[in-house]
This record gives sequence, C-alpha cells and structure tokens, in this order.
Amino acid sequence: MHAEDTSIHNANVTIRPVPPYSPQAFLDYLVRFIVSDDQVYPFILYSFMPSHIFQSIRIIECPEFREMCMVLCATLEDAQIPHRDKVRESVISCWQQNFEELKLDLSVC
Repeated sequence: MHAEDTSIHNANVTIRPVPPYSPQAFLDYLVRFIVSDDQVYPFILYSFMPSHIFQSIRIIECPEFREMCMVLCATLEDAQIPHRDKVRESVISCWQQNFEELKLDLSVC
C-alpha cells in the first residue's frame, strides 16, 4: 500500500486517487476503512471486559453496507464482498507486515 502520494487536500479532507476496481483493491480499501474507523461499542468502555469489540469490522455484515457496495460497483455481487473473517485476517496480515517494516526501520537507528 505504499504508493506515490498524489493526494488532494481540501478542508481537512484528503482525497486520494481511487484505483480501478479489483477484488484485492476492494479488500485493501476495506481494511483501511476498518482500521481507521475503530469505533468501540459504548458498553465496552464502561465494563471490565478485557476484550475489545469493534463496530467497524461488523459493518461488512450489514446488508445495507453490502448493498451500497454493489451500487458503487455495478458488476459486484454479494458473494464477492468478503465477510468479517476474511477482513479480520487481512487486518492482521496488514498489521504484521507493517510491524515487521517498523522493526526493520527501528533496527537501523
């Protein structure tokens, strides 16, 4: 996900060029959304439960979200939209990759 920065900055909003649709590009952008929008359920904030439950990863199971994705890409079918398990695996994989890069960067210092 390291590409040349050709972002447009406008009133606190950064608009990046959008790549053409592909299943991998869709998954990559879905992971970016999930990671950047880590909304925690309010009841978890006030409990003593050690686990964290994030809302944003659950959005992928929302029928309205899935329908919106299909509206945005007319050729997309529901079966092509990854489910929560696949997205979670991708989030973890992305984190591991970035963590390894960080460790390499820090070992140089």
